[in-house]
Amino acid sequence: RIIQGEISKNNTNLGRPTWLENISSFKSVPLFEVIAEFEGQYDLKINTDIDTSVLFTGSFVHDHMDLALKSITNPFGLNYSLENKIIILKKVE
Repeated sequence: RIIQGEISKNNTNLGRPTWLENISSFKSVPLFEVIAEFEGQYDLKINTDIDTSVLFTGSFVHDHMDLALKSITNPFGLNYSLENKIIILKKVE
């Protein structure tokens, strides 16, 4: 896989793809890619001023938005709020 022009090796899981189970899974992927996937799955926009180049390993479900957001935000100590189909991510203060 190529991330920001750099080749990144990834271990391939030959089991059943998680997207068939309505789950998006990531291993050492920049947060901005996770955000883009979330935005596509939930038809929402995410705004943030945090560093989205940090790497994320984990997953989120496609059928429960709050649970999906917690899966993404909790590892980074982030809060989120929803305003007019826009999710705002902020560091916990």
